[in-house]
Parts: sequence; C-alpha cells; structure tokens
Amino acid sequence: AEELKSDAFGAGWLTRAFHAAGTLPQDNAVTRIVRADPLPVVGFDAAGGAAMKMLITVEYLKPDDELHTELFCKYPYLYSEYPTARKEVSSYGDVDGPEITCQMSLAHLFPFRTAKFYFGEVCRETTNFILISETIPFPKRAPVQDGYTNGEMARDPYQILPVCGKYQDWLLPNPAEFYCCLFRAMGRLAAWDKLGRYDEYFGPAPTWSEEDYAHMAESGKKSISAKTVESQKRAVAGVLDAGLDYLRNVV
Repeated sequence: AEELKSDAFGAGWLTRAFHAAGTLPQDNAVTRIVRADPLPVVGFDAAGGAAMKMLITVEYLKPDDELHTELFCKYPYLYSEYPTARKEVSSYGDVDGPEITCQMSLAHLFPFRTAKFYFGEVCRETTNFILISETIPFPKRAPVQDGYTNGEMARDPYQILPVCGKYQDWLLPNPAEFYCCLFRAMGRLAAWDKLGRYDEYFGPAPTWSEEDYAHMAESGKKSISAKTVESQKRAVAGVLDAGLDYLRNVV
C-alpha cells in the first residue's frame, strides 16, 4: 500500500496500467490516490488467505459513471514475512496466473455479474502479480460477539449481502441456502460452457462418441488389484453418502 502511494508509482502508474489494459480512455487519467488501505491477513476479520489485499480510492481527470473510484487490489504476500504461503500460492500451484487470465478474458462471458476488471499482470520470473478490479460494496454484517452473530440486520431484496469470513459459514443464518445459491450459479457456469458460450476463448469443445471413450479407456487401462478396487469403491461410496445426506437432511 505504501509503495502504491509513493512517487515511484502513485496515480501516474495507475494511469499507465489502466491505459495498457484498455480500461481507461487515453484522454483520461488517474489524478489522485485518495487512499490505499491494506486489509487484515490474520485474525477473525482476515480477508481471505490466498494473497494480500487492499482497498483503493482514486480520482479521475474526467469523472465518468463507467469508471469506478472504489477499487480492490490483490497482490502477493511478502516472501520475507509469509514464505510458506507465498510458495504454495504463487509457485507450486500458480493460483495467480489463471485468476488474472480469467478476469481479463472470460469473466465478461459469465452468466452472472462479476467485478469489473481494471488491470492485471504476473511476472513468471519473480511470481509477483497484481490484480485490480472494482470494489464490491459489501454491507456490514451483523455484530459478532463471543464468536457468534448477535442478531440479523434487515436486508432489502436484491441487496448485496455481507461478506462471510473464511471458515465462518456457521455465522450465516441458513448456510444451506447460501451454498445452494452458489451451486446453482456453478451449474449455470458449467451449462454455458456446454452451450459453447466460452468457445471464443477456449475454442470449440471436443466431442467424443461412446466408441472413442471405450477406446481411450481400454488403451490406458492398467490392471489393479481387487483390494484397490474395493478401497476405491468405499472411498467413492463415502463421498456419495455424504452428498446424499446433505441433500436429504440439510437442503
């Protein structure tokens, strides 16, 4: 946050970045960074766990209703402070690259609203990255006292709901309702893929006949022991039982 507000970066760097991304008209500019406030990474109010995050407020040379002044920024953990998290997220798993690519090239095709993309970049040599988008105006959640939500605040229809902290779904008034909403959105996302809505990026999806599947299965099949087969059956059965129990007794 301090680096972003410094003379070496600041409003001029944001202007060049947004121009490069094509998200800010060439005749406009960021003239001032009003604030750059980092979000907590530890404690009860920690903002996720995959990266550092901050909220940015900017002013433009030419105010425009299409340009957000409240921005959200993700950037990597400092290796000197969080070496394990930095290696796991930015090196071993490459979580950062696909997220930036998705924001740049795919999010506008999704069947639901997503935060507007402003800039993203990743350096493969250093694993440094940055992703800037609009800030989602999450309202305040109900007060939490002694680890539990103290009452529920009234919400209007279609209002954005408060953010839920990581591993804190037990604070939601009806967790199953929230998860089912997420599952329905995931279903639409997958269905649109089958309909070819993302073909302009991925290209047409390959099609396979039953004979093709059978040929691939036979050519790559390796013999396994009866003990392994039974072990796999028990593992799959356990997963299915848990899912069926959720559908029958929770939803």
